[in-house]
Amino acid sequence: GRPICHELGSPNALELARTWVTGYIQGDHRSCPPVKDPKLPSRVLRVIQDKGRDSDVVCLHLASPDKEGHYVALSYCWGRQQSFTLTTANFESMRRSMELKELPQTIQDAIHVTRMLGFEYIWVDSLCIIQDSESDKADQVSKMQDIFRNSTMTISAERAADSQNG
Repeated sequence: GRPICHELGSPNALELARTWVTGYIQGDHRSCPPVKDPKLPSRVLRVIQDKGRDSDVVCLHLASPDKEGHYVALSYCWGRQQSFTLTTANFESMRRSMELKELPQTIQDAIHVTRMLGFEYIWVDSLCIIQDSESDKADQVSKMQDIFRNSTMTISAERAADSQNG
């Protein structure tokens, strides 16, 4: 049998999960249906490892309507008001980059797992929906069912009482 990983966030566990995900996407699993590249949501976070800084670089990515790619979606409890969200005022600066340390711990952890599993994109509601635009919220919330359904993987931070708990 396969060894059991007791520490789910360990490098060994993440590497094992990465091989499973890669095999699934590449069609190596005979028992799984073929996987097609899903359409990306209109906004996702792009996660890139900066080898020079040995850390992740994250920016808001605007996907063209026909852009396809595998992505992760994050399901979590906001709890109290988020300290850092996408707004009309910070939209352009977030397209350039955002500081990971400014983000709530749950989102930082999800970004780390996203990269460790080999994904380039993650969808997070507070950072992909313009929070001070009622029209954008209405439009994007109506698409959330498809966003989660089309994601290759959903990270569910179900034990955290709020976004600061990781």
